[in-house]
Amino acid sequence: MHRKQASQLFKAQTACHSGYKGWLGGMDLFEGTGGCMRFVFERDKLLNMVSIAKGIVSTNNFMAILSNVLLNVADDTLTLICTDTKVSMRSTMSVDVQDEGKIVVNLDKLAGILSSLSSGLIEFTCDENKVAIKPIDSKRVKFNLKCLSVDNFPELKWDVQHEFSVVSVSLRRMLKVVLDSVSDDPSRYFMCGVYFEACDGKLRLVSTNGRRLALAEDNVGFLPDSLGYIVPPKALVLFSKSLSGNDDVKLSFNDNSMYIISDNITLSTTLIDGNFPNYRRVIPENQDKVLEVDKNEFISALSRAKQIVDAKINKVSLTVSNAKLTVSASSDNIGSSTEEIAVFYQGEEVVFNVNVDYMHNALECVTGDTVKMSFPQPLKPITIESMTPDGSFHVVMPMQV
Repeated sequence: MHRKQASQLFKAQTACHSGYKGWLGGMDLFEGTGGCMRFVFERDKLLNMVSIAKGIVSTNNFMAILSNVLLNVADDTLTLICTDTKVSMRSTMSVDVQDEGKIVVNLDKLAGILSSLSSGLIEFTCDENKVAIKPIDSKRVKFNLKCLSVDNFPELKWDVQHEFSVVSVSLRRMLKVVLDSVSDDPSRYFMCGVYFEACDGKLRLVSTNGRRLALAEDNVGFLPDSLGYIVPPKALVLFSKSLSGNDDVKLSFNDNSMYIISDNITLSTTLIDGNFPNYRRVIPENQDKVLEVDKNEFISALSRAKQIVDAKINKVSLTVSNAKLTVSASSDNIGSSTEEIAVFYQGEEVVFNVNVDYMHNALECVTGDTVKMSFPQPLKPITIESMTPDGSFHVVMPMQV
């Protein structure tokens, strides 16, 4: 294929191909061992797909085959599939196919090769057990990469149910609120994920580690009544960081899996089998003390205080009095710090100790310039939210030290 012909083809195919039928596109991806395969693609598009896949695939897998990706080429479409057995991805892009086929290659090496090449059209040729990768406009550069049998790649099954649409910007906003509060304690596995729930016609996301809680909700339209699943954070973090745009994405759940489906990428993850705690019991009510503070000033003060805090305890003290918030930290081995911030508050003086990271993370998720903090007394939960209601808030438990 001449370079001019390839360039004309890709000018006409700037959008990623999304016309596959269902999740598997009507193709049997796992029979056979591949064979001769040749296609031309845009380096930047495949590099983007490979970069997202690296968020799933580890170089130190208990099964060597899981360090690889499956590439299937047919009908002018390249389909890339990868998995770590818990999180999987299927992505598609338009390519110029000269010979159809499918192979399995090492993801890390493929990513390194693509990164080393300049933007432009790349030719990919597979014959028997090796792949030749070379730029269309250069005869001096050529890589030969070994490939594996397609038969060794794990077969993936998909069962899409309870499908509904969410604006991707809205989903990313909610995930930003809740992801930091997910527990990492494996003994409390039922809190090691984000709880997806339908509540009063809204999609609600909740996370907690027992010492803080985050909640975000939004009206997304149609929701299945039976929605109530615990989703591990890995696929959610990958979606938040890798998939951009304002278009709708589809979410789908069954008893074992969740799917996030966009135009050319589908992520799937296994669900956590357990009962999420009754989070409603810890959401405070009747908090009669309210403080309003500039978000950026508060964040900056906490960042400075963190330079002094004992890393094992991670504690800062907050003293609230009329029109003033004092942020203080001390450590026997380091020293101490004190900083005062002007706030809107009228009432008796209250002192409470909090985890500096929990408070800092909660403030960063608040929209707007002013933060509202509500609390009844020193050892009771503190609610942190925006002055402009946006369907989200954090609850932080004071420290008893």
